[in-house]
Amino acid sequence: RDLHGDKPAEQPREASADAESLAAKPVLNVNERLQQRIDAKLKTIPKAPSSREYTPVDLNGVNPLAALAGGVLYAAMAYSAWTATTVGATWFAEHPPSADVYIAVRAATVVRTVIVGLTSMFAGIAGVTSVGMFLLAGRVAVGVASGELDPRRPAEGADDSLVKEGLGNAMDALLPREWRRQGP
Repeated sequence: RDLHGDKPAEQPREASADAESLAAKPVLNVNERLQQRIDAKLKTIPKAPSSREYTPVDLNGVNPLAALAGGVLYAAMAYSAWTATTVGATWFAEHPPSADVYIAVRAATVVRTVIVGLTSMFAGIAGVTSVGMFLLAGRVAVGVASGELDPRRPAEGADDSLVKEGLGNAMDALLPREWRRQGP
């Protein structure tokens, strides 16, 4: 019976069949319905072929002592940058802007944020790089100790002409026009 006490009208057979099929399906909440729509849309998107394939890197020719020295150098840079970050942040905290002009205070705040942000970002990048260099030194040292790698042998497929050409192009971009190399 409905709210008014009347008997409900009989439904046609087709409607009752739809009701039975709906009753058999589990009721989905909003998130599940949205996930179904997303999955259906993803199936229609064509997959792009992978343009880059993994190629193993030949570590022959890498000196483990050079990698270790690079790791130490990057660790020293990371420590120096972090020290500069903490000193700068402390100094800025102890010396707040004393101007009464709103724009000057905001400009000082922006400069302070940029200085502390850039030094901390450099500290993080140098720190991660130093960890990578230490791991490379360790991997190469293990490879040399096991006889897998030879630090005196050049890597397979190493082409110094590409490095020289790239360096030449970089120098051409950095030097004034009259200092640039002539020819091809």
